[in-house]
Amino acid sequence: MKWLDRVCILLIVSVVLLDHLLPTEAKVKQYEYKRYTYKKKRDDRRYKSLKQPCEVNPDCLALPGVQQASCIRKCISATCYEELYGHDEVYITKDIQD
Repeated sequence: MKWLDRVCILLIVSVVLLDHLLPTEAKVKQYEYKRYTYKKKRDDRRYKSLKQPCEVNPDCLALPGVQQASCIRKCISATCYEELYGHDEVYITKDIQD
């Protein structure tokens, strides 16, 4: 065998061994999204009834674009807002722009 072939085989064996020796916690885990129940008619009606007063809230109206949408969502439910966007406020800008 050539020198390069031996090095390649050694690298492959090393990678396989490391993969088996690493604890499963050290390996990358897939993000699991929280599941929510949703009934279209009921929940749409509820959302609209909560959203309407927030859309005319002077505090939210005074804000521009993305900040206004964020204010409206916080007004509807601060708890839900924190659960959905609290860990990554940048996500809300992507959501609103799409």
